[in-house]
Amino acid sequence: MAIKLSLKKGSLDPKNILPTVFIDSVRRVHFRSAPLESYAAYRFSKIIDATLKGEIYFPSQASRIGWSLIIFDAVATKPDLENAIANLDSVFRWRDHVCLDWLNAGGSLQRRYLSPFTQAALAAPRTEKVTTSKVLDEIAIVLTQLFPDYEGAYDVPVLLSDALAWLREHISDPVYAHVSGLVPMTSLHKSALARAESGLALVTFTDESQEVYHHQGFQVAIAAYLDQNNDDSGSWLVSEIKRICQRNKSASNSDDKKRMLKECLALASHASESGPISGLILAWVIDLLESGTRRKQVLKAITPAKYVSAAANLLLTTFKGKVLEEISASTYFTTYKGLLDGLSSSKARTLASAIGSWHFFISTWFDVEPLWTSLHKWVPPVPPKANIVWPHETKTVRTWLETIGSDERSHAQLSVAFEILSGMRIRANELLTLRKQNVKVIKNVAHIEIATHSRDGGNKSPAAQHPGDIFDPVAVKLIENWLKRRTEEGAYPGDYFFGDPYRADKKYRSGHLYISLNQLLKSATGDPTIASHALSHTFVSFSWLAAARAPQHLDINPFEERAAATGHESPHTGFSTYFHFPEVLLREDLDKAIAAQMDRWPSVAPHVAMTHAGFRQARSRQRQRNSGLTDGVIALNFVQRANPTLLTTEAAHDFDFIVPESPLRAKASTSLTLSCALDLLNDIQAGHSAKAIALRSNITSESVYLLANCVTSTLQKIGEIPRQWVASSNGDALIALSKILSPTTCRSIDFRRTGQEKVAFLYDQLSRNLASEIAKSGIASWRSCYQKGYLSLEKPSLAADFIRLLDTSDFPRSRMVIRAQADLSLSTKATIEAIFHTGIAAMPKGELIKNRYGRPSAYLALTSTPSMNGEENLFRNAALGMTGINALMLAASACNLFNEQKQSASTGNEGKEKND
Repeated sequence: MAIKLSLKKGSLDPKNILPTVFIDSVRRVHFRSAPLESYAAYRFSKIIDATLKGEIYFPSQASRIGWSLIIFDAVATKPDLENAIANLDSVFRWRDHVCLDWLNAGGSLQRRYLSPFTQAALAAPRTEKVTTSKVLDEIAIVLTQLFPDYEGAYDVPVLLSDALAWLREHISDPVYAHVSGLVPMTSLHKSALARAESGLALVTFTDESQEVYHHQGFQVAIAAYLDQNNDDSGSWLVSEIKRICQRNKSASNSDDKKRMLKECLALASHASESGPISGLILAWVIDLLESGTRRKQVLKAITPAKYVSAAANLLLTTFKGKVLEEISASTYFTTYKGLLDGLSSSKARTLASAIGSWHFFISTWFDVEPLWTSLHKWVPPVPPKANIVWPHETKTVRTWLETIGSDERSHAQLSVAFEILSGMRIRANELLTLRKQNVKVIKNVAHIEIATHSRDGGNKSPAAQHPGDIFDPVAVKLIENWLKRRTEEGAYPGDYFFGDPYRADKKYRSGHLYISLNQLLKSATGDPTIASHALSHTFVSFSWLAAARAPQHLDINPFEERAAATGHESPHTGFSTYFHFPEVLLREDLDKAIAAQMDRWPSVAPHVAMTHAGFRQARSRQRQRNSGLTDGVIALNFVQRANPTLLTTEAAHDFDFIVPESPLRAKASTSLTLSCALDLLNDIQAGHSAKAIALRSNITSESVYLLANCVTSTLQKIGEIPRQWVASSNGDALIALSKILSPTTCRSIDFRRTGQEKVAFLYDQLSRNLASEIAKSGIASWRSCYQKGYLSLEKPSLAADFIRLLDTSDFPRSRMVIRAQADLSLSTKATIEAIFHTGIAAMPKGELIKNRYGRPSAYLALTSTPSMNGEENLFRNAALGMTGINALMLAASACNLFNEQKQSASTGNEGKEKND
């Protein structure tokens, strides 16, 4: 049947049909209707009507399918139509929908929930293979027959333009921008749908030992970026990375990659010293060596070698001192293109590939906008990673978090961070830089103000400063308890919400927190590429879908309101990057528009196996059950019921699944570290209560009392308190010890001075090897030589092991001073010289001192400053103070004694359990 429709002048020119597009400064897309847009939409509605009535003849089943995609599924651009036709054999079913997926020119996944009309066309038998060119040619023939008066001028491009004009009138602007290709949204990968369908985790084949290795090294490297504690002086670190990643041609690819990875992981311990960007570059290289790129997981050793050589230094100099989350995609693109300018084609391709790998890494792990445009003709762009966390997966993580490991503080912090991330839209750096004053709980609602302090990098944009509310009672209770804990720990309003109790300017185990969040999501989903950033995608996808469906009582764009709530300047970022349900909104809008043209029986009759009378009776019963249904909606429901079953696989068919297991493990009881012991003794010296100290240090009050007893025992051994002194109770012992260690009482031990430069040599050695024989012997030597704050050399042999400890810690002999009286015996002098003959040629400086009551006739002092040559005394007395050294050695001695007693008690309990 031909459609009789007068031809308006210019109505076959897409310029007169398609709307004019304007994009403002915040990338908000505005449409201005074309002169003949309404006419084109009307013409297309006539085509829909003829199609519904079955008045169009198709040369083949393939052309009918292609036609249906245009008419009923909004495949309205030629590239999309060609890709959709090419992927017809890969349709699958997810829940109640038949899905057709394809990739657009930018590599973004596009999906359509197919209409019942398209499903019926697909279900009919086909005698030949569907080819794109043949389908388009046959559609052109159909159009010639449909509009004979147009003399063949009405072709496929005009049909697609008419389709867009009709869609412009019947679907929302964001969805129209999506189907027209102006602002394409990205649908979820099939594996994400499969996870929702199965309720299980994907099976991934990984080397568990490698994962643990990766976890430790990656955590340290990435924490250097998360903490943002110092300026980036990491050129030496990048130089080391480049040296490590040089290809060793004598080794195999596999062995050389293992070597690179092992050395990079060893280098990770120095990442915090180098700065944020250099630490992040190291994290990227570790990830590259372990996981490859997005397109190729197993790389040859030459690939990371080329990438690091080409890009590492450039990335450091380009992003040094910058917060990556604050940089826009356009700025990234301009910056990267500037790096490529002037290079030869081969070098530009290598650098573009390296930069593409780097940018995909940072956009996966952090809230960094993806690149939509290719940097090089041979390097395709990497589209946004579309992923979300389904409600059942969130529930699984919450169940895991109910089991507390041994590190109770880290676990509590992890639980609170997860609830905030899943309860609102917040960037990772915004979460970690929250201040205590930014979080309040009022009337069972947690109010969180995202207002990143300038010293933490500031807000990404003015829109990034915004409030967020969390209403879930369980989440609110966790946040309220954490706030209370931080207050009891002595945190001020301006301190970090996830801060270190002992260091107000530092976050508490930020790398461990961030990696643990990601490990929880990877384990719950089984997807090795998912990261905590997916929770932002989840929040936007579900909340914006709800906003689109909710009735609007005010003349306010709900997406503008949602964009403000998510910290974006306009809805563009949310739709282009974070929203992953475009096919849902499109299908709902299309069904409403198509139903409006099915209110007459001729449009329904070809699609239902019913008589007109039977249909009227069935429609009447439907109206009685639900008076809100229109005739068209009822008709469409009957079409869906009458639709032949399309046999296709489920979304989960192509994947293997497993019951997810928690990555959280109850850690074995760990020894008290020297760092923790120093923090505890600082608190004891400051006079804090046992409860407050236990809360701040993440140990029990009993352990606080035990350490106090160990400190008291050591003080008795070195003569600072009488050996017969005994406290009446644990509480009294803590109070007494606080008074004993007070700087006004004890002038020879001061924990405030453990940060001195000269203390650092010993601290580094003891913190790494506290339980070693050299450390234990050195500590015992210090105890034996300690005399009222001095390290006595009156019995030199007793100090030999302490000298050995100093040499092991690389303490310079030039910073050691032997002070002795002139009348010292020759044998004592000889023995003093002997204990310093340890294989190091240099000898300490020497100074003569006068006899003074209470001071040894010879003692060792350490200094942080060089000697003052030409003066009577080589060193000032103030520079030779040992209060910091003595505090460190006291802490080390007490720490070892504490661990020995804990180990003894643990061994005794195990033996008792065996006997029982």
